[in-house]
Amino acid sequence: MNTAQIETFFAETTKAFHFLEAQYGYQQLEREIKHPEEPRDISAQVKYVSARIGVGIGWGVANGFIGVSFVELLQPHVFPSSTSSFPFRDRPNTAKAIGLYNLADMLNHIDDPDFLLKGIDDFRTHNRRMKTIETSMPEVLAGLAHATQTYAISILQGDTSIFSQVMKFTLAKQKKLYPGMLLPLYIVDDPS
Repeated sequence: MNTAQIETFFAETTKAFHFLEAQYGYQQLEREIKHPEEPRDISAQVKYVSARIGVGIGWGVANGFIGVSFVELLQPHVFPSSTSSFPFRDRPNTAKAIGLYNLADMLNHIDDPDFLLKGIDDFRTHNRRMKTIETSMPEVLAGLAHATQTYAISILQGDTSIFSQVMKFTLAKQKKLYPGMLLPLYIVDDPS
């Protein structure tokens, strides 16, 4: 693990997403490094909370992915330990979450120039994404921050009405990408 890169991620994320605190009153929580002993699973995350919404900016170090997620909080100012982008049946302790890439994709803006990491659903673009993160991490994070301000203003203000629509879109996208995927019984097709 390259701890200098992780520290750069934390610093650049705090810089790019400072608007959450300055403009929307969010509070930055702990910075997390998950699975530091397992190079293939290591990830880093910076979390922010308001009374209704949590925002997580995460970097899957080995998979070459940096993304933003929005979480409907179960308790004010407490980032939930369990979240899902898929609609669950009978899982009261699992918070609804959507990703910025899926939100932008659903709105037909996935090709927006703010998204510097291309082909996030295509394993063949892994090396290109890794190189982009290595050479342009500040720009990647600045682009994600700008896209967040462009496409998620109502979410940042506490409106989660679009969550069900994005969750349906995400589920349909996964079914299309992985046609043989079996859905667990606790996932419902209609999260409304």
